[in-house]
Amino acid sequence: GGRTQPDDSARAAATTPGAPVTGADGALRGLVQRAWEAWERSQDALRRGDWNIYGQEQKRLEEALRQLQPSP
Repeated sequence: GGRTQPDDSARAAATTPGAPVTGADGALRGLVQRAWEAWERSQDALRRGDWNIYGQEQKRLEEALRQLQPSP
């Protein structure tokens, strides 16, 4: 597919510490945070051998990643 890459200014704004988070940037960061937390919880469950929680967190991770996927 024809994915576009963010320009340098968008990349800098997304990674600048202390930059205000508003609108779409805030929503994007929220989704990224949800994905990261689901991944961390799934890794913790994996280390403990808790396959039920691992599966639940993988589903949450998938949901967050699907929402991050650009629309066609």
